[in-house]
Amino acid sequence: MPRPWSTNDATPEEIQFMKDQVEHLLAQKGIKVDHPDFCQRLIKAGAKESTGGYITFPIEMQRESLATAPRKFILGGMEPQYNMSIPHPEGLFYARGPIGQVSYHHPLSGDIIPNTLAEQEDYLMVQQELEHMAMWGNFSVTPEGFPEAAVDVVTAELAFRHCKKPAYWMPYSGESVRYVSEMALAIAGGKKALKEQPFLTLMACSKPPFGIKHMDIEQILWAADLGLPLHCTSLAVAAANAPVTPQGIALLSTAEVVGQAIMAQIAGPGTPVLLSAFTYASDMKSMHTLMATVEMAQARLLAARLIVDGFDLPCHAFCGGTDSHVLDAQAVADEAYMTHLMALSGADIIGDLGALETCMIASPLQMIIANDLVAMAKKLKAGLEINEDTLGITELMEAGPDATFLALPHTFTHFRDICDTQTFNTVTKTAWEKAGSPDMAERAREQYLILKKQHQPIDHPKELLAELESIKERACREMVH
Repeated sequence: MPRPWSTNDATPEEIQFMKDQVEHLLAQKGIKVDHPDFCQRLIKAGAKESTGGYITFPIEMQRESLATAPRKFILGGMEPQYNMSIPHPEGLFYARGPIGQVSYHHPLSGDIIPNTLAEQEDYLMVQQELEHMAMWGNFSVTPEGFPEAAVDVVTAELAFRHCKKPAYWMPYSGESVRYVSEMALAIAGGKKALKEQPFLTLMACSKPPFGIKHMDIEQILWAADLGLPLHCTSLAVAAANAPVTPQGIALLSTAEVVGQAIMAQIAGPGTPVLLSAFTYASDMKSMHTLMATVEMAQARLLAARLIVDGFDLPCHAFCGGTDSHVLDAQAVADEAYMTHLMALSGADIIGDLGALETCMIASPLQMIIANDLVAMAKKLKAGLEINEDTLGITELMEAGPDATFLALPHTFTHFRDICDTQTFNTVTKTAWEKAGSPDMAERAREQYLILKKQHQPIDHPKELLAELESIKERACREMVH
């Protein structure tokens, strides 16, 4: 069997030094927790309250809490064929599309338009049908005919009718989790069944530096109560709310997600966690936020290695997307180099693939291209098996001065071991011109039409659909602020 390839971006001594600094920061600096009831619960469990309302975690408490976090679990699909086993059983990784976008790159017209439910539905279909996108995500949707406070619930109900894959669901309010969890429980058939097949995963996010909001503590509490996997996330921005260096932002973001993982274990020992040290750069000329700089590649690689090797915890790494405002050469280049680097980071999941303008615009065409990039990255990550057969020793020894290898049994055995892509040109110029000389975006558009045609909504029982609709309508009535 081949050995999966990886990057070695820091020595064991450097990783240990950084781990020591994370523990020191959490023990001495702590996290400002905007949730009085949970603060008391943390203190009762052994945490300390320091100056300014920060909660600190003694090092022994940190280690004891993290020891209860499972190292193996699943992110379930509505059907087992979509389950994501953490860690990946073949030593590879999973990929996902982006979440939280406010605009949409229309795949046919090319226009940039606001996200509505129609765009969310369109994107859900593409995410469900793409082979290498293992999860679905939600948008920031413009409310049409329903209250803005209920956006989370309305979009979740739509997603539960179109996507069988695990949900990477980002709520915009703590209150909405109750309704969406109700829907998930109804689909699963109860709390025990949902815990065993957790197709809903929740997301908590820090407020850098070293803060966490009430809403995000609610996500932690809901995940602990339902036994759902929790993505512990930091969204640090270099030179804005984090140190400007890749090393400094990697340290801060890792400390914040480790702190969330500790809180999740105190809320519910054994709560599955994935640590997501998402980092952004600042353009120091304009202070514009960027995501695809090489310094952020360094920061994310370092953070992933610290999470995986230093803390032995599952890692959900940030890699995809582009700072380009349109689907152009830069957009694909940004997506390509970051995807391939992060594929080798040791992370269990890599995401946000398929977004433009620093994750502000969702692009189905970019995600279809990214699907091919992930296929390539998986091939790279899988490594190579080195033996006499794969080296072709016999064939090389028997080769004459004008030898050709095309008709050899060795070629017939191995020529299918290639990465077959849909959006990259691999035909002759004559064949390409005969097809109309399509560029990459046009080939992605052809794939989009194929994916849309083959998609079918989930065949839920009528009674379940009525129950989901009822929960959605109740949320729209009750969540009016």
